[in-house]
Amino acid sequence: MKHSKKITLLTLMSFLSFYNFSQNVTYKVVKDQPDDVANYWVNIGLFDVGFAKDNPGFSLASLSLNSVVHYKNKFGGEFTMRKGVFTLSDKSVTGITPGGNFEIGAFYNLGSKSKSKNQKVILSSKKSGNTTTTVSMKVPGTVMRSFGIRAGFNSFKTGVEGDSTIQKFTGSVNLRSSGLYAGVLITSQLNLKSHTAQYGIKGAGFYRRTYIDVLFNPIRTVTAIDGFNSNYVDGKSDKAGAIGYRIGFEFLKPEPKKVQGNAVYQKLEIGSKPWNGYYVMYTAGINFKRKVKSMSSFKVVREME
Repeated sequence: MKHSKKITLLTLMSFLSFYNFSQNVTYKVVKDQPDDVANYWVNIGLFDVGFAKDNPGFSLASLSLNSVVHYKNKFGGEFTMRKGVFTLSDKSVTGITPGGNFEIGAFYNLGSKSKSKNQKVILSSKKSGNTTTTVSMKVPGTVMRSFGIRAGFNSFKTGVEGDSTIQKFTGSVNLRSSGLYAGVLITSQLNLKSHTAQYGIKGAGFYRRTYIDVLFNPIRTVTAIDGFNSNYVDGKSDKAGAIGYRIGFEFLKPEPKKVQGNAVYQKLEIGSKPWNGYYVMYTAGINFKRKVKSMSSFKVVREME
């Protein structure tokens, strides 16, 4: 019993010692400029998986390309291309085209707001076996949120097993639909750096995009796969017509390679595709980015580094 109490006391003392040490870290903010972020990104998706509810199965893609560029935090453009390799369907059908899509559009920020709040800054992280020890502190940092609108052209292509109650056709077919998207865009950005005597320059930063779109794809092409008897009617369906919707989340890095290195890019999107129904898509890959001075709204200030 005494041995157990001794271990508990030592553990508590160690925790308190660590807590006091982390709280006594002195720092000086040398940069708090949320508008000083990269304004040109190229993202290569190396892992891409999607799931469609009305056409059960996973679609995997070997490559997806995504690019975002903005000018002085006012307006910009975006481009997405995704090419599938194969589809893992609940039915083994040869000839079905893997999923893919192409999009190009633009966005315009209507306004932005800035707010200071405590940010978690990692000071050190060490891994020993299965245990990772992390030392961090809280530093006030400014997050800038921008609110805008966006619109563009989109085209989806996928192979599906038709369901007469959903798409108004049956059998194995390749489905392509094209049209427009329009919606709202919210971006959040942070670029914070602090100097500590114990750990040197440490910081935190992010660039996040959230969008909500309505999809209108009046153009649809259904092509029967050779060797299969497809009986389809090219008309409005009961559950998945020409109108769809989606909500998406993108996670980018705010600093260029020389500062932050090439980092992981992530994107999550859920919604309902026109003519095809509910879906979920997740992408992970490499994030390349640059700061183009002529396109930045940031006014250069000297950093105490």
